[in-house]
This record gives sequence, C-alpha cells and structure tokens, in this order.
Amino acid sequence: MMGQQEAKNTASNEVCSEHILLGIVAQSPDNFYSTDVTLERAREAVHALFGRRRRRDAAPKAGQDMPFSRNAKKVFEQASMV
Repeated sequence: MMGQQEAKNTASNEVCSEHILLGIVAQSPDNFYSTDVTLERAREAVHALFGRRRRRDAAPKAGQDMPFSRNAKKVFEQASMV
C-alpha cells in the first residue's frame, strides 16, 4: 500500500491518516484529480501540519507490515460504512 510506503519514507512508527492521503495522491500520475495538488505539495503540507514527530527507534523487521494508527483504522471503518 502506498500509504505504508509514505509512512516508511518519513520513518514513522505507524501508518496514520495523513499517510493514507499521501498514498492516494501518489497514485495520481500528474496531479490529484486535475487540481494543483501534487505529491510533493501534499508532502510539504503534511510535514508543515504534522512535522516528523512520529519517529521509530528501530526499523521494522524484513517482511513485516507497519501497523495502522487508531485514526487510520477509523478512516477505514467509516469508509466501509458508506
């Protein structure tokens, strides 16, 4: 999942809702749904809002998936109810 990769790129200890957003934007080739939102702009906005405060002390073991945060799980739960 692209969101997990975005979380790994920022050395986060879990996949958060902002990483899910970045993953969705990353799947748009040029810009997000014909807007001025690009992956780089979205990353800058996420870093400005959240910083890089979610750091992990050790890298995950090879082949191990990164866990989803409580808020990210809520995003998936709400999306499945729509």
